[in-house]
Parts: sequence; C-alpha cells; structure tokens
Amino acid sequence: MNNTSAGGNRLQGAGVARHVSAPFNSVAQNANPNTHTSNSHCAKVLAHLLAGNRLTAISALSLFGCARLAARIENLRAEGWPIISKSIKVVNRDGKTVRVAEYNIDLEVM
Repeated sequence: MNNTSAGGNRLQGAGVARHVSAPFNSVAQNANPNTHTSNSHCAKVLAHLLAGNRLTAISALSLFGCARLAARIENLRAEGWPIISKSIKVVNRDGKTVRVAEYNIDLEVM
C-alpha cells in the first residue's frame, strides 16, 4: 500500500489515517487554510498584548476563541513584533502545578 500523497506523508496509526504536511519554506507562512480566522486572531492577540496585557493559551481560548496561540505568536514574531514568552507555574484543574507559556510585548523596545 502506498502511504504517501502529493502534499506530504500519510501515516497510519491506531486504525486512523492522518496527514502530515511537508515543512514550510518560510516561518512567516500561515498554514491555516482559513486565513481570515487566523488573521483576525492575530489582530486580537496583538491588540491585547499592545494594551499591556499578558496571554496564556487558556486565556486566548477564553477571550478570543483562539485554540492555537503559539501559532499566532509565531506569525506575529515573523512580522517583527517583539513578543516575549516566559514559563509560569499554574495549578491545573486536577490541582497539579504545571508550567505554561505566558506571552507579552516588550513595549520599551518599540
């Protein structure tokens, strides 16, 4: 059986086929085929950060419905925005302390 397709590799696992795309030529390229949504998420994330606020993945999901904050941060960094990330400790719903990324913009650089 041929496990490849024109766009990338096809992997078979646990009875479910999934498609793995080939690497991009540019970091700034947006892989989301729904560019309207991802671009509007970028705009909302940027406005929030420029207002001096911080974001985590869970806060971006809650505030903007953005399930891929790290991807939007990557898009904004590729455009030259000085976004800083740091690892912070939070308590998850099971009461366990875990680390998550928290993002903000260095407004002094601008």
